[in-house]
Amino acid sequence: GGGLQLCFATSGRSATSDIYCATRSTLSQPFGAITPLSSINSSTAAETGPWLSEDGHYIVFSSNRSGYRSLYEATR
Repeated sequence: GGGLQLCFATSGRSATSDIYCATRSTLSQPFGAITPLSSINSSTAAETGPWLSEDGHYIVFSSNRSGYRSLYEATR
């Protein structure tokens, strides 16, 4: 359900901006370890502005991996 996963973009942890996520088991618990979303982060491009569906199975984000800033989507 909603509120159990948090995704955000930051450039403070790598040379380019990447997307990181953290999860928790209940709304009353703190979020756990922050981990990079390596399945969509690229090594040379900047990924920003993630939007995650409430069920956590669909994400939309911005990246310049094609040389232009574009929107991308992924599912799991």
